[in-house]
Amino acid sequence: YGVVAMFTIVLTLTNAFVGLSIQGSINVNFFKLSPQKFSEYVTSCLVLLFISAFFVLCFVGVFGFWLEAFLGIPYKWLLIAVIASLFQFLNKIGISLKKTGTKSPLSLFTASLTGAETKRELM
Repeated sequence: YGVVAMFTIVLTLTNAFVGLSIQGSINVNFFKLSPQKFSEYVTSCLVLLFISAFFVLCFVGVFGFWLEAFLGIPYKWLLIAVIASLFQFLNKIGISLKKTGTKSPLSLFTASLTGAETKRELM
């Protein structure tokens, strides 16, 4: 029972460092930016999300065995917490896009692909 509680705490801590509350800024900027700029913004947020998840995963990879001894959580569970946090924020971004009123049912992927295509065309 104590291991599950510690895993929940670790997951909450990794959420703070992986997600960086990106979905809140997406909600705000939906009303401030044009559709083209908004899709670029969502793409940038997704890139930032993956970069922060990578750095947190590297941190856990380097200090994982020390964290395992300190927290009493298996090393694999620490890695799973980071991955779960990444997918939680992908889901939160998708929900944020849906709440703001984007029309596509796959709005997360539509916005990110549009932003990626725009950046590719500009280069």
